[in-house]
Amino acid sequence: MTLRRQLDMPEDTLLIGLIGRFHPMKDHTTFLQAANVICETDSGIQFVLAGRGIDRNNTVLMDLIDRLRLNGRVHLLGERDDIVDVTAALDIATSSSFSESFPLAVGEAMACGVPCVVTDVGHSALIVGETGLSVPPRNPPALAAAWLRLVQAGDAARSKLGADARQRILENFSLQQVIRQYEATYDEALPNRLRKQGC
Repeated sequence: MTLRRQLDMPEDTLLIGLIGRFHPMKDHTTFLQAANVICETDSGIQFVLAGRGIDRNNTVLMDLIDRLRLNGRVHLLGERDDIVDVTAALDIATSSSFSESFPLAVGEAMACGVPCVVTDVGHSALIVGETGLSVPPRNPPALAAAWLRLVQAGDAARSKLGADARQRILENFSLQQVIRQYEATYDEALPNRLRKQGC
């Protein structure tokens, strides 16, 4: 069963999602505030949050969703064992963190062919490159504007960005590519070290 059928929504519903555990650094507040901005202009978009601690027992999230009047628009999926299927079902994946190093969820979304909007922290913007958009952290209007830009670009443009994102991950961040980069670094560093030691 597809994610949209699980959530009892039409198959053409546009989904924007964030995959990540509940933690202040992940800044779900900014995500939800940006969702509130979007909901004022687009009545059809739905939002998905998944990860450890992301469920209806989370009173912090539930209170914020209620305060922002996002009931029925935000779906809290909790920790899932089918996260690849959840990620692949998204039209736009997001990282709204205000601090990151190398966000795996972004790379995983790109590997699934999903274009991403990320905050410009850690390596997020570097990972996405030209295949998505980056915005300042803790800036809900900027995040909402980036989402709208991809929404308004249309299905074909998002599919192209998603395909480019997958290719970028395979070419630059696959395990094989990372191993090659480490090997090149060692090959360059080792002779220099041996020369310094007089070998």
